[in-house]
Amino acid sequence: MASTLVFDIDGTLINSEKRVLPDNISLLQYLHRAKGVKIILASARAPKSIEVIRSQIEVECGVVAFNGAFCFAYGEFDVNSSAHLSTPLGFEEISLALEVVKGKDLTASLFSRDDWFANREDYWLKREIRGTGLRPDKIGQDCLLELAAKKSVYKLMFRGAEAAVSQALADLKASCLTKAVNLFSDRPTIIEISPISASKYQGVVSLIDAASSDFSDVLVFGDADNDLEMISKFSNSVAMGNGSIAVKKAARFVIEDNNAPSIANFLTNWFREK
Repeated sequence: MASTLVFDIDGTLINSEKRVLPDNISLLQYLHRAKGVKIILASARAPKSIEVIRSQIEVECGVVAFNGAFCFAYGEFDVNSSAHLSTPLGFEEISLALEVVKGKDLTASLFSRDDWFANREDYWLKREIRGTGLRPDKIGQDCLLELAAKKSVYKLMFRGAEAAVSQALADLKASCLTKAVNLFSDRPTIIEISPISASKYQGVVSLIDAASSDFSDVLVFGDADNDLEMISKFSNSVAMGNGSIAVKKAARFVIEDNNAPSIANFLTNWFREK
């Protein structure tokens, strides 16, 4: 029986309307409160954006933010109320990435633990605002390096039309940045950059270690290539029907897409059979 459940958020725990389905909420609350099952949310999102989702579920949980670059917890996962893992991007890496894509029609966002700075407000930024339920703390062409100089930064993101993103991704891959950062582009309009030493898998491991939980009792859910490592390395793994080919191939189970109560249905059967 799984004592810890790990969920990616976008494309997995939330539907296309950015909400956790009621059936999934009810079951997760029951498993957590009545059965003592621990929950970890593992996402590319920033902590404040993950909190928007956690507040829908209303359970204490572990948080793996920024694709594993920053991890912390509520409740039983908590250790001295501090981060279990903090792996920021370097100022030079951020500067180089911005220089590589200079002149391309891209909307750039930079994230520290609590702050979100963006270079401009346009269609792509508005989509990010709608998707996360949050607004940037500052918008301006020169504010990104300002944030990078003042605080630890965990993610750099570019959004734009497919052609601009495709060219930017090719240029970034051709640069020396690939030695120091992870490049994710699970959608053709987005590039996410995080520290090369960070991963969702390592973040989950750090939280499980902190809670002295059993690794054999972990069940993970994901859909995108930034979930691939944890889907591959945990023996009990579930891919969403809307997931990438690689994730579905690596997972032990494949269920319906994120617009159906597929997580609740799967977990009901999983715990009934254990």
